[in-house]
Amino acid sequence: MKKHITLISIIISLSFSNEAVNITMNFDMPSYIKQMPSKVYKKTNTNTQGSLFNYGSSPLFSDRKASNINDILTVIINETSSSNTTGKKKIAKKTSSNMLNPTIGKDYKDIELRKDYSFTQEGSMSSDGQGSSNRSESLNATINVRIIKILNNNNYFITGSKELFIDGEHSYIKLSGLIRAEDINSNNTITSNLIADAKIMYSTDGEISKATQDAPGLKRVKNILQY
Repeated sequence: MKKHITLISIIISLSFSNEAVNITMNFDMPSYIKQMPSKVYKKTNTNTQGSLFNYGSSPLFSDRKASNINDILTVIINETSSSNTTGKKKIAKKTSSNMLNPTIGKDYKDIELRKDYSFTQEGSMSSDGQGSSNRSESLNATINVRIIKILNNNNYFITGSKELFIDGEHSYIKLSGLIRAEDINSNNTITSNLIADAKIMYSTDGEISKATQDAPGLKRVKNILQY
């Protein structure tokens, strides 16, 4: 009886535990990007006094798109994912055997044991199961990132993060990936679908997120009880 009470107490404590499940992602620069050489810029003559195309801090004619280390650009995140899986399995097996009027072997001249003796055996087995799963998720947000490395092929490795705390809800978003310079729009933005090796993490922590999610302990109990 004491063991049963202890087990029930453990299940209840797990069910109402608000311990967060930590899911980590590595946003560090991939090893293959680290091994690739950075772009080397040639020195240019900046002594252009009186020219409209000077290289000062605020030139009249220039490209406003991010193009140097630590330059900032905006990533427009518009990601949608959906999955639909179905499975069905059916197994059937049937066996039968009959033995009528058995006889002894040839050494005994096939003498019949008993005329009225017979034996019948039958067996069957069947299994039928099916299941389906549907899931759909979407994420729409904007985040400012910095250029961390410029490669020889004019690709940029970018990374950035953003935190919000509104009405007790803490939201956190982080992004990293590789982009092409020509994919940056004239307004210095790029969409997330153009990012290679993209890693995007979005998490929330607060009363609303806790109310809409099962506690980790309760999830474990559900996984056990479903069987």
